[in-house]
Amino acid sequence: MTTTRHKPAGPDAVRSRRRGLGAAVRRVLAVVAIARAAQFIEAVLFPLVAVHHGAGTAGAAVVLLALAVGTTAGSLLGGSTIDRLGTRIAASSGLALAAAGAATLSIVEQTVPLAGAAALYGMATATWRLALEAATAHGLAAGRAGDEGGDQALREHAFGAFVWLVNAGALASAIVLATGLDLRTAVLAQAISTAIAAVAAAALVPARAFAAPRSAPTTRGLAAVPARVWLLALAFAPFTVVMFQAFAGLAEIFDDADYRLMVLVNAATLVAFPLVLWRAVARVPGAVALGAAGALQGGGIAAAALLRDPLVTTLAWSAGEATLISLMPAVVTGIAPHAATGRYRAAFAAVQGAAAAVATFAGPLLAARSVAAFAAAVILLTVVGVVAVARRAASVAAGLSHPVACPCGALSCSCDAQHIACALPSSVLVHAARAGARA
Repeated sequence: MTTTRHKPAGPDAVRSRRRGLGAAVRRVLAVVAIARAAQFIEAVLFPLVAVHHGAGTAGAAVVLLALAVGTTAGSLLGGSTIDRLGTRIAASSGLALAAAGAATLSIVEQTVPLAGAAALYGMATATWRLALEAATAHGLAAGRAGDEGGDQALREHAFGAFVWLVNAGALASAIVLATGLDLRTAVLAQAISTAIAAVAAAALVPARAFAAPRSAPTTRGLAAVPARVWLLALAFAPFTVVMFQAFAGLAEIFDDADYRLMVLVNAATLVAFPLVLWRAVARVPGAVALGAAGALQGGGIAAAALLRDPLVTTLAWSAGEATLISLMPAVVTGIAPHAATGRYRAAFAAVQGAAAAVATFAGPLLAARSVAAFAAAVILLTVVGVVAVARRAASVAAGLSHPVACPCGALSCSCDAQHIACALPSSVLVHAARAGARA
């Protein structure tokens, strides 16, 4: 099959792409914008609210553990949920349940109900995000069949808008949070905005009951995932444990005002940094980029804990975090044969979920016991992660050197509605950047 790569476009071409996205995709992106209007809660408000309600460090650790378990379960079961319900019902019901979880969080004060609300919120949020990704991809495939170069450009633009809206929503809510808004009011605003998004999803997301894309994580055939994929996922795990310390361990170390400032700086970095990230990391070997990002993240978080600095150190670890959350799933997507993409992503999600659970439970407890021990543990885990990724350098290089694993190469030619969604938004953008750097 002949393939066509697109070249960077000027302002007129960008405007043309926006018009070419089609009504279906624009409606889905509108739902994403509404849903993210106040939704940095999963990383920020859960530990703050738990402590505010008197749950203490141990209670906050339990609530964060429940959130991690719920999110992992939602990621693993999201594909089968979409298969049964379709994208519209999966998205709207997931948003409605997430709103219910946030509303519960604003009312209850005991640790067990808080943990239940966190688990519900995590599972529901993972489901609606996957449903909206699938709806975006199907809308692109249906709207632009047969235009190979244009289809690729539109896909990158649509998924770029998807990622930008997610991060911009985080920034908007972080700005509001940094003003000192009362926590109960912030959580209630989250519940209201998510409920509005649920109504919008019911009205705007295409009604057709799309099957989940083959990339949706699935536990079917998980035992058949090769050992090298599990080893690669385990190599990333230390970086994930460290990543969650920004919102688990540092929540225990910083006072309320500094923690809110840290969240604002992190959100701003996540919005701004990807504009240069993908082109920059495309020019160095993948294992080097991952190792450097891990070191920057770990060094920044350890320094933040020791110096209690919410500004400069946050810029450092946020840049590392932005690189890791873009490259790690892109590697896994890149090495997966098309038929096994869902299983590979499920293996990655399972290991990441376990790492997040360990991190969110142990981090606050260790930070409360000794800041020096917390910083030392972060540095040790970072070193382990750098060494582990270096040992899996061949797998990393393979994952980032191939087009995303559709039968025709998702970034090189048109894919139909069954194949177009085999890449995560971040994977699409990372692979596009590397392809552009090689051109």
